[in-house]
Amino acid sequence: MGRYDEAVVEFEYVLTAAPDNLTAVRELADIELRRKGAANQQIAFADNATPPESPATDHEPVVDSVVAELEAWLSVLTEERAARTARI
Repeated sequence: MGRYDEAVVEFEYVLTAAPDNLTAVRELADIELRRKGAANQQIAFADNATPPESPATDHEPVVDSVVAELEAWLSVLTEERAARTARI
């Protein structure tokens, strides 16, 4: 987790090849929201000096499946990047 910069680079590469790839667009938006959410939590924590509430566990199966899908995409993209690099 927390490999957002790598994911952004790969999803942006996907969008250069397929600008209409809605999965890449959605994942980039999700990463941006997660980054903003983390920043907002840090600000709130600093302002209140109390820990943020723990996330609801009801969403864990959904998050796990999204993470698994993202990791699968990253794996494919890593292989494609390696193949592109090998051709150069």
